[in-house]
Amino acid sequence: MRNNDTAETGQRLQHNPWGYQVNVNHPQVRPIYERYKRNYLHVPDWCPLSDAERRQFEAAFLEGVEKKVKREAGRSLAYLTNIDEV
Repeated sequence: MRNNDTAETGQRLQHNPWGYQVNVNHPQVRPIYERYKRNYLHVPDWCPLSDAERRQFEAAFLEGVEKKVKREAGRSLAYLTNIDEV
């Protein structure tokens, strides 16, 4: 990975040889990742997750992102349908 490779500096990984999809080193993802390790898996901060635990985190993270996008889209749609009332 090159440091200037934009595909690898965002929240989503594009070319990960291990199949990971989420960049846990991204500044917006890292606190969520650490909180997940601590609160749900009871894993110390210094300890990496197993492959299965990492896949479990990624599934939960991506599900949360999807829900957030749908929720925000719903708010935007509600605003647009009530635009005549503004």
